Amino acid sequence: MEENRFPTKLLTVLILSLTFNVVFIATQVLKAWEKKELMTTVQLVDPVIDARKERGNGGEILKQFFSMSYDQLRQELNRTEHVESGFRRQDLALGLLTQFHYFPIDRVLVQSDLQKREIFFDNQGGERIGLHLFSGLKPFHFDAVRHFFESETWPFSTEGLIFELKRQGEKAPESLKKALFATGEFQRLQKVFEASKVVMEPETILSVLLLSDDCDLNSIRSLKTLLRPLLEKRSKNVASLYFWVEPDLISLTDTEVLDLLDVVSLEQSWVQEGVKKLTLSPRSDEVRQKAIKCFETTLAQEPARLTETKKIFHRVEPKETLWQIARRYGVSVEEIAQLNHLSQGQVLSVGKELEIPPSSTRSIPPG
Repeated sequence: MEENRFPTKLLTVLILSLTFNVVFIATQVLKAWEKKELMTTVQLVDPVIDARKERGNGGEILKQFFSMSYDQLRQELNRTEHVESGFRRQDLALGLLTQFHYFPIDRVLVQSDLQKREIFFDNQGGERIGLHLFSGLKPFHFDAVRHFFESETWPFSTEGLIFELKRQGEKAPESLKKALFATGEFQRLQKVFEASKVVMEPETILSVLLLSDDCDLNSIRSLKTLLRPLLEKRSKNVASLYFWVEPDLISLTDTEVLDLLDVVSLEQSWVQEGVKKLTLSPRSDEVRQKAIKCFETTLAQEPARLTETKKIFHRVEPKETLWQIARRYGVSVEEIAQLNHLSQGQVLSVGKELEIPPSSTRSIPPG
């Protein structure tokens, strides 16, 4: 028995040693692989950051640029001093203007000219910022950028125009609104309204749009998808429009319907019809009673409202025809012509105010 004990101990020691070495080697290989993977990722995503960390030069410049105002960055567009890795001061300024100040670079430069690169830096607060820069831009590219700034009153993307309208609120000038109305994204939104048989003045569409926290107009596929998240804003226009696109309110909870009834006005016929359906719906007693109360309040106010005659006027825009105006308000050309003493085919004077006749047959939500 004694003769077999030594070889057994030796074998055990050898197995433990071999196991330890295998684990140690595997650990070192894994660490080396992770380090290589990290270096490869850094090189692919950020070809500038390694050198910047070594010297501490570019990082400080980016921090300086990041703290510049909008006007200061515009001035930097004229500066061609090289910073590093082929980028100039004007390149940094253009990247920051595009990413953080809503400059519409896609509208100014051809897509094929844009070689986008992403670099990272830490701002003054230590937050890591990813910045997109554009490589290889020539002097004529920056000439186009500067010309755009000089020729446009509001040189912003559609998202930037909406942001500026929200920021300025009621003080927003008409030129800012018209700049948004002229964008392809806003005109597409108008078509979304028209697809639901809703023709509204741009100003009214804008009042609904400004309630939204999501400014990506290209993501809006239907009027219902735009309105659904806005119900919590408790807007009279939104409530009225929602009754138009979903008269039975089938997708809403009882709580949402109660909130809707708090703000909706029964001036429109489709709203009255929708509220009337609620009084007979299988919803809770609370919803049905509130719908009945809305009807009673409206009926009590009806005689007073009938005595009021609210006149609607329209200011003629350039190249606008009587037919276009009539279609917008849901009335006939003859009604407008007769009320305003116009002859058939008469050319309208730009700026002339036309009175719009009331129409009981209007089938679209008023703007």
